Amino acid sequence: MDVVNHPNHYTAYKFEVIELTRQLPFDAGNCVKYIVRAPFKNGVEDLQKAVWYARDMLNPASSMMDISTDEQKINSINSLTEYFSSVVQTSDIPCAEIFGSLLSSVVSYSLCNSQFTALELKNNIMYLIDLIEQNRKYRTQVDSYRLSKS
Repeated sequence: MDVVNHPNHYTAYKFEVIELTRQLPFDAGNCVKYIVRAPFKNGVEDLQKAVWYARDMLNPASSMMDISTDEQKINSINSLTEYFSSVVQTSDIPCAEIFGSLLSSVVSYSLCNSQFTALELKNNIMYLIDLIEQNRKYRTQVDSYRLSKS
């Protein structure tokens, strides 16, 4: 195992997560990274970081780069997103289904060009963050995690 170039928490999947994240804006890439590695590295802490980056992405001061209109690149991003989202949704992380949806929404928001779609996706991301924070199972696991660290 190469812990620097190919750590287990990024290579546990059919694809390395960097194949997707390097094609995304900073906040979106970090959100995706933390969601995908959560089952193999820091669990709840990684999920909390993912929520932080999703929120920051919605901040008007956050820069959204224009990803590209290259159809092949967009198809590649969509394919990788679908794969990672489905794997995350079936994992044992708290609120796995919701985090899988958050991953998809964050990437879609990064790719969208129309204001209407951006607003719809932004609202979806905020809704998913609220769901995560209100979910009792998630809060219980966060509390357990905090207790185990103190």
